[in-house]
Amino acid sequence: MTTLVGETRKRVRSRWEEERLIGFDLETTGVDRFSDRPVAAAFVDACGRTVLRRQYRVIDPGVEVLEGAVLVHGISTRAARMGVGLLTAARRFVSIFEAAAFRGHVIVGMNLAYDLTMVDALVGELLGETISTLPLRVADVLVIDRHLDPYRRGSRRLAELCAHYAVEHHRAHDALGDVEATLGVFAAQLESSFELSSMDPTELTAHQATWHRTWAQGYSAWRVAHGQAPLSPDEHLWPIAARGAAAEREGPIR
Repeated sequence: MTTLVGETRKRVRSRWEEERLIGFDLETTGVDRFSDRPVAAAFVDACGRTVLRRQYRVIDPGVEVLEGAVLVHGISTRAARMGVGLLTAARRFVSIFEAAAFRGHVIVGMNLAYDLTMVDALVGELLGETISTLPLRVADVLVIDRHLDPYRRGSRRLAELCAHYAVEHHRAHDALGDVEATLGVFAAQLESSFELSSMDPTELTAHQATWHRTWAQGYSAWRVAHGQAPLSPDEHLWPIAARGAAAEREGPIR
């Protein structure tokens, strides 16, 4: 029995080591995923723990970059003006995500409901298209961490997740550095949880939608019990949210 269990774990681990992963992260002008704009995008193609390709682009958002955002990621309005235009960026996003869906690659990120929703809003505004209908396979290390350890106190920002999973995090708030750290966290999560690693990417994607909805319902109820407004309906959706009617929307400056 021990040998069979060991062989099962080995096969499961091997399957994920052969999956093509695409780490993804944005730096943005502000915190509203529906109306703010990306100022940089990073993609890291990996297979297991082996990085195959890194892509990084500065994007001209066409608007001023908020001072608070500049303090986080260091990309000023002047620096962003040197980047590619929003239309070019939107077309590139569609190309990358369509290719990922077609090839069955797994998009890996931190709080992807923020980044993917911003991309979808941008693509909808500029191209009249959507990425929400693509059969994307997605791994969100924040959603996964909340499921694996729901009662752990403290922050769940990327820096704290890296510390919790013993992953080195170089160049924090640099898009490429954050993506590589996120891929490391995901690898550590797979190694620490047989439940997680035994799912295939399609199953994992479906489970995360449920895990996120369960978390959002619980957190919304907690807010109401403490005299705060509940989460808006769009906050319950994952990994891409449609614009809701509620005014309050919160997201991290990335």
